[in-house]
Amino acid sequence: MAASMRVAARIAEMSDDELAAFRERLRADPETRETIASDLADAHRNLADMLAVIEIAERRLEVVKQDERCRCDC
Repeated sequence: MAASMRVAARIAEMSDDELAAFRERLRADPETRETIASDLADAHRNLADMLAVIEIAERRLEVVKQDERCRCDC
């Protein structure tokens, strides 16, 4: 997971010149292009999984907060 996120972060941080050079390298090397595409797909899935976990945690925390409010109101 960490490797795919590092790849995504590195691409996101590239300057226009770095991105142009990277694009040329990918055009010349289909195997690397496939690897990068796979890494980005993995990063996307990992991000979706992390967001789902965060949403569940937020809902559970809200239930706990609601329970605490009910206890205080009683």
